[in-house]
Amino acid sequence: MKKISTLFIIGLFVSITGQSQTDAPSAHEDASLRAERIAQTPTKSGLSYETLTQFYQATFTSGKNGGFKFKSSLFGIQKLFSSKDLDLSQYYLAKKGARDFEISLGVDKNKDNDVDNLRAGLKYALVNNRSKSDVNFTNFDEIKTSLQNLGSVFNEGGQIYFRLINALNDAERQLRLKAFREANEKFKKSQKRADLPNELVSLIDSVSNLRLSMSVQDLFDAPQKAYDIAAKKLDQKGLLTFEVSPGYSWSKKRWDSTSLVGQYLKGFGNYERPWNFDSQVKNHFQRDTLGKANNLARSLSVVQIGLNKVLAIDDKKNPVIEFEMALEAGYVLRGAYNGEDRNRLSFNTILRVHITKEIIVPLALKYDLKNPNLFGFLQFNWNLENKRNNDSK
Repeated sequence: MKKISTLFIIGLFVSITGQSQTDAPSAHEDASLRAERIAQTPTKSGLSYETLTQFYQATFTSGKNGGFKFKSSLFGIQKLFSSKDLDLSQYYLAKKGARDFEISLGVDKNKDNDVDNLRAGLKYALVNNRSKSDVNFTNFDEIKTSLQNLGSVFNEGGQIYFRLINALNDAERQLRLKAFREANEKFKKSQKRADLPNELVSLIDSVSNLRLSMSVQDLFDAPQKAYDIAAKKLDQKGLLTFEVSPGYSWSKKRWDSTSLVGQYLKGFGNYERPWNFDSQVKNHFQRDTLGKANNLARSLSVVQIGLNKVLAIDDKKNPVIEFEMALEAGYVLRGAYNGEDRNRLSFNTILRVHITKEIIVPLALKYDLKNPNLFGFLQFNWNLENKRNNDSK
């Protein structure tokens, strides 16, 4: 971690002749600091991104019924029309409902392979235990311990540093105090350890090695590493969403379909390469393509049960490759065509490759188990996440 938070800004830890003592660092993080820490935590699973986005996402899909889809959280839309910086503010943390509400708009191909179907979507997270913005990370023992270690070592190293300064003559002491204040102000803005006086850093390093058997680099890295672990464990908690998605045929000037989708994710296993249990229940209302009815008389219900596994991660615990297997069962509830099999059973696989933290390419294959047939499609998901806020929605 090259940057450290202003939580650890050094004050004057001891009273100095002729100088006032500044306040010690706070024991708790404020909203801006917590969001800054969250922004540095590892990327979540691509499956989670597809289920609920934080800010914006663009999706391109190839193959049959392929098309384009853009989705955004309600908070993301509000942010587009706001002149204020909402990212790290108390406003962001307070607007949980807006962050859990997603709006989407897209276009799909019809059966003639023409881009004709307009589709909108409204999705809400009924249960979202993966939202890092709603968790006080300092309640985690590992984080609390790392922050306390950092604060106590800074305090002890600072006391030694100022005792050495205080032993100097008045003129030299004033020069050193002025240099420290200037370095401290620079450190507040840059959050780079290199901006602190070398002598102070050396003393902190000595104290850290003596008391904790840790180098100053490990001391500074420890809080973010603890945040990363806590964030990955949060990504394994439950996420339940419900979506309503109506479709409109532009060429025929009519509503052609409506879908209701409920999805539940729950992670388990090793937090670095977790499994995700993925269950979905869908009901599609469609217009009778044979023209027997003018309304959405055809109804198809689908249940899907799957497991998603992160197979590979990078050195920062971001997922690189993940693979999902799922069994899908469909049943035509109403409006079955003559000779149509009401029951459908397929085996689905999705390979998700993370090109970058923002770009994910899922390759989906579906195999019809009742009428052996294999087809698939390729997606391109671009998560236009805010660089300073990597919440896991």
